[in-house]
Amino acid sequence: MHLFHFLTRAESRRILSSPNLGDEVLRYVLKHLGISLVSICITLMLLEAGIRIANPQDLGFWDSQPFRRLLSTAPHFVENIPRSHTRFIGVPVAINSLGLRGDEVSVPKPPRTIRIVAVGDSITFGYGIPVEDTYAKILERCLNQGWVEEEWSASRDQYREIGS
Repeated sequence: MHLFHFLTRAESRRILSSPNLGDEVLRYVLKHLGISLVSICITLMLLEAGIRIANPQDLGFWDSQPFRRLLSTAPHFVENIPRSHTRFIGVPVAINSLGLRGDEVSVPKPPRTIRIVAVGDSITFGYGIPVEDTYAKILERCLNQGWVEEEWSASRDQYREIGS
């Protein structure tokens, strides 16, 4: 097999035996490789700029401040703001009066109602998906056979140990 596919076997041997010629070929290859990499980077930057100009992203897409806040007391966990409504990651998010995602919950519970509370983190909260598609709502639909089922999604953005 040749050292370089574009050189003959004799030229490959000569390059290996002559340090000056080998340096020239190496410089030639590195120069063209560098030019190719710079061209690819410039092309990708121009494409990125064009996409951002033609279809700018909503600046509030990742902003969770309309429905979340830091607790003022240590360890400064994040809590949902009761009765808040916004769009987050492209889907509507509604926080009820209890600070949980979803519809309002009647207290005390109606007769013949079983309540299931899903406790969890951002997976339980259902970031990026409508509330109907969260696993807690799917569980509610699966269990809803003759009884009026409710679920409370007691989820937060993040759970961690105190002091971590």
